[in-house]
Amino acid sequence: MPANKKHLTRSPWQRLSKFIAGFIGGYIITQLLFIVVLKIAAPTETLISLQYGGFAVWVSLFLVSYLFKNGYKILVVYTIIIAGLLGIIYIL
Repeated sequence: MPANKKHLTRSPWQRLSKFIAGFIGGYIITQLLFIVVLKIAAPTETLISLQYGGFAVWVSLFLVSYLFKNGYKILVVYTIIIAGLLGIIYIL
């Protein structure tokens, strides 16, 4: 059964911004989040667990980017999260 056309995004820029936010932004957020966890916890015990969990977090962030109606909003949200994580890493 094909998708209903009224629910699909017509603008190619919106689709591209959702893809970029999900793919690149999700990956950056995942890596920065795990850097924060490694700085807080003991690095040797948590590194292996984070390698397995990284894919799940990245895919989840990728899918969350498509839940937003406006692709530019998710770019702003992910940019704010990235800036916050960078601030935490700088403080630690």
